[in-house]
Amino acid sequence: MNVSGEEIPSLKLVSKRWMNLIRHIVRLLRTISKNRSIEAVSSKNFRAVIVVDHCAAWDEDKWDDLKIGETRLQCFRPCTRCVLTTVDPTTGIKDIDMQPLKELRQFRLAPDGPMREQLKDSPIFGVNVGVNKPGYIHVGQTVYARYKKSAF
Repeated sequence: MNVSGEEIPSLKLVSKRWMNLIRHIVRLLRTISKNRSIEAVSSKNFRAVIVVDHCAAWDEDKWDDLKIGETRLQCFRPCTRCVLTTVDPTTGIKDIDMQPLKELRQFRLAPDGPMREQLKDSPIFGVNVGVNKPGYIHVGQTVYARYKKSAF
């Protein structure tokens, strides 16, 4: 997509499931952790397709749907985290301390109840979304969220 003569990378969303992540949460995770290996963690460890800035931590727990340009996304469940988060996306080397997965398990499991029974010890971090209305999105666009009454 060309905006003001500047080439901006864009992504066409058609019909697959995607994961959204709030960048602020990665910084929060590094701040509260006592483990030194967590300092190397970035949003790349979570392999998000869409990364949202300027939101409160865990804001995505309450998202119902999102609008980015003409694209409409339906948030349908929290994104569970697995061992892939422990693999450095640049080097392919697995963290021997199992970070950031181990740290996430300390404070980010599903709330008690049916969801916790289903997800067990898989931490939740980010949100899975489906495409309701396809379109192009690009870096720098405003993300509008409609909220549910409560998280999850």
